[in-house]
Amino acid sequence: MLLYGPDIMTESYTQETLSIAQLIVYNSMNSRKHAPASSHHAKKRETPSQLYLGIMIHCQTRKRGLIDKFFKLGLSVSYTRILSISADITNSLCRQYQNDGFVCPSSLREGLFTLAAVDNIDHNPSATSAKSSFHGTGISLFQNTQRDNQGAPRPKIDIDHTTNIRITEELPESYAVVKPVSVWPKNPEVPEIDKEIVIGKTRLLESRTKEYRWLHHMETSTKPDTTAYAEYVDGCEDNAEILSLDEWIEKMQQEHPQFNYWYMTLQLEIDALIFISSIRQGDFELYIEALSNIIPWFFALDHIHYSRWLPVHVRDLALLQDHNPQLFHEFSDGQFVVFKSKKKFSAIAVDHAHEQNNALVKSDGGAIGLTESPVALRRWMIAGPEMARLVQEFEISTDPEHETESDELESHHEDTTSTQLAFHRDVTALVEVIDEMDNPFLEDSKDLLVLDTKDIASESVIETVRNIKQIGKEQYTSFIKERLEEKTVSIYEPIKRNSLALFSTPIEKKRTSAQGKISSLKSDLSLFSRLYIACQSRGSDLDEFFEHENQKNPPSLSQNGTIRQCDKSDLSRKCLEPLISKTIDNSQVNATIIDGAAVVNMLKPGAAKTFHDYAVKVFVPYIVNRNSDVGRVDVVWDTYVENSLKSATREKRRKGIRRRVQAQTNIPKNWHGFLRVDENKRELFQFLSENLAEVANTEKKVICTVGENVISNQAHIDKSKLQPCKHEEADTRVMIHVADAVRDGFKKISIKTVDTDVIVIAISVFKDTEADEIWIAFATGKHFRYIPIHDIAQSLGPLKSRFLPIFHAFTGCDTISSFAGRGKKTAWDTWNAFPEVSAAFRQMTDQPSTICRDSILPLLERHVVLLYDRTSESNSVHEARKVLFAHKGRSIESVPPTREALYQHAKRSVYQAGLIWIQCLLLQPVLPSPDL
Repeated sequence: MLLYGPDIMTESYTQETLSIAQLIVYNSMNSRKHAPASSHHAKKRETPSQLYLGIMIHCQTRKRGLIDKFFKLGLSVSYTRILSISADITNSLCRQYQNDGFVCPSSLREGLFTLAAVDNIDHNPSATSAKSSFHGTGISLFQNTQRDNQGAPRPKIDIDHTTNIRITEELPESYAVVKPVSVWPKNPEVPEIDKEIVIGKTRLLESRTKEYRWLHHMETSTKPDTTAYAEYVDGCEDNAEILSLDEWIEKMQQEHPQFNYWYMTLQLEIDALIFISSIRQGDFELYIEALSNIIPWFFALDHIHYSRWLPVHVRDLALLQDHNPQLFHEFSDGQFVVFKSKKKFSAIAVDHAHEQNNALVKSDGGAIGLTESPVALRRWMIAGPEMARLVQEFEISTDPEHETESDELESHHEDTTSTQLAFHRDVTALVEVIDEMDNPFLEDSKDLLVLDTKDIASESVIETVRNIKQIGKEQYTSFIKERLEEKTVSIYEPIKRNSLALFSTPIEKKRTSAQGKISSLKSDLSLFSRLYIACQSRGSDLDEFFEHENQKNPPSLSQNGTIRQCDKSDLSRKCLEPLISKTIDNSQVNATIIDGAAVVNMLKPGAAKTFHDYAVKVFVPYIVNRNSDVGRVDVVWDTYVENSLKSATREKRRKGIRRRVQAQTNIPKNWHGFLRVDENKRELFQFLSENLAEVANTEKKVICTVGENVISNQAHIDKSKLQPCKHEEADTRVMIHVADAVRDGFKKISIKTVDTDVIVIAISVFKDTEADEIWIAFATGKHFRYIPIHDIAQSLGPLKSRFLPIFHAFTGCDTISSFAGRGKKTAWDTWNAFPEVSAAFRQMTDQPSTICRDSILPLLERHVVLLYDRTSESNSVHEARKVLFAHKGRSIESVPPTREALYQHAKRSVYQAGLIWIQCLLLQPVLPSPDL
């Protein structure tokens, strides 16, 4: 009547009517109140709905204020009443435990197999107070009911409702007091077995077959050309022999690391899914086989604790049939997992269920905050399960759609149309993304790439992918043999780590020069000083002592075994630019030659996300807009060859990550780290050249180098003077483009660079290019300036301009060591003070292949002696070494190198300047082997 009005014909009721009726009964009074007063509810008038609401809120939140608010609204019993109920249940259970002599939760059923899980439970262990932390041991008991065995419920507890006390009784001493255990043995004895353990693969192979059938079904239901094997078959010629799928897979694994990695990943994913399936279905035999099949991965990937104890776990399970047949029968019947519902494929592992119970302990309604009150903690631990059971029983009784044993409700919770459609959408989206990023099974290179970023793994990672399975299997087999069968090694002995290189392995950082310099200097100085004292004390020839280096790398010309670098920009800033005599104005240039690598290092990606964005939004606009007033733009790139003189310089830079350069590949966050890898730069430079040649204005001639060749935005240009070009560095190749631009009618040219080498080379060949003016647009930012090469060349004169490259190389450049502590300005002043050395520079420049040691070395020695000591009268570096070390107290690196070391240094300088730089205007320079 309250809901639908008076209707004698309809006498049915709903939960809503019951709830309203219970509210009326609960809040009705025996007599009228004449003044405001607090409400009091008799126990006999408490209704199920109000008890349920109060107990449910307390179980989930344990928030007194919330319960009291509902109580004032007449919707729930009071918080005090909840505590009284909880105490009554706790005391009744404690009395029952005392009478029984043991503690057994009343929710357990008799006649059912019971699993127990014990583990530490810690919450916020770093807290400074016990209120917000908890440290204890959690014990979970699990029982699985079956259709033919529901188990017998234990007798219901007898609760005394007559009391209003909230004090709980003590638990039995046998349960509350844990006795200490003996110390765990360090080397436990492995039990003997009287037969060989054999773990079959029958169930594992059956499950794999099911997975393969499903994959085959998916493959046949898609387009015929969407798989890598289908494309292989479709691409075979009519008469060609077509490999079977297995043969093709084996061939691809051997030849292509990318295919090998993803096929191995597919196999591992299938094995993991089979392992999960064994738990979800409660298949004990499959569980043992699947777990044994995965264990080698733990060994290979250095998961030490799993590697140590999973073999023991599998061994115990494999022997269970002989050692405990009853337990083996229960496990084989699926009792080794926990079924929390009757739905199919929904069982979970015991440790999983135990962690879920621990989560309840740590939740708002759990034990956190009760640890300082033994009474409250005991009430929660003992009465909590019973309170939860009361809530559950009420919800079941009021839910008409509560699950029954019908087949429909036993189906998996994800076996619905909406879930399957969502899964299909996710799979489709993933396939589309992989297609956009390229099917990894179609990768036909020798590279191993990260799928999304296109980072290319190192050779060590490829080696890991190739051998990781075999490494894990061998370690697993060895562990079983040595520790479980032969028992020659203790289980607790350390397991050797493989430390295999993985995608996530950080790049090895090189030791900084400062770190190595200090230790090396101390060691070298100490050794040299001891040798010197020994020679003195023994009356040895000291002159002969100083004719030899004390180590294979002369300290004055090397730093920790590598090239000693100098600030070569000092040559331009402090030596050459002061010679400029005219007002700088390059407004009349009509062609620009650009060192592309310098521009790329200067232009950060900014908002560009992909390499395509960087090309069309950053690089190309910069080149076009900054050179709008010239008729020709050449972009020249470095090339990267093996066994280059530049290798030492590149090795000094930190390593970066290799990434494949493609239009839709995301740009790495560390741009300069990306540019440290030669392969990255090679691909990027070609990509940028192709984009620049496509979009540039056809009225402006744009020429870009690509490897040994060039490309242009204009089809009909003469490239014969530009390709094929064998120059490695853009430093020399730009001069070929300068000469070609002059032949093309462009007499005033600008070169954009940040490298002093270009200034030196341009000065030395300015006359040969026949240009009217050459301007260097040098450096970036606040240091940017224009340098008139033609003006400097005129000031230096033809001879000194021609000898400048050999001077630059001899005093230190990217490929040649500098003299320790002697910069470009000091060397320049020494050349001016001793101009006779120009005769040696002339021979090293004009006759690089046939330099005469006897004619150049005396001049170079005198030049070096003055470089280290301007007041010295000596012409011998050996004599200068003795004087500077023994009489002037110089360190070993602050004295000149020996004569032999100086000659080798001169030969390297000749190779760089007299053979490479001097041939900068030749397309095909002829270079002898550096070993000669």
